[in-house]
Amino acid sequence: MTDAARDAARVLANATTQVKNRGLEAIATALIERSDQILAANAEDVARGRAEQMSEGLLDRLDRKSVV
Repeated sequence: MTDAARDAARVLANATTQVKNRGLEAIATALIERSDQILAANAEDVARGRAEQMSEGLLDRLDRKSVV
């Protein structure tokens, strides 16, 4: 774990529920706003996995049709 992640974990451990909820809402908003980019990158990963003969079980878990 990097120093930044360790520091963030300490901050989160002491944060109020309201602060944590606002953070989760911000993450959800960012995922929705960037869903096209996320899904495009995921499609590239799936294509690479198929090309490298990744197992169908792993490909099935990797393949996402939506972010939400």
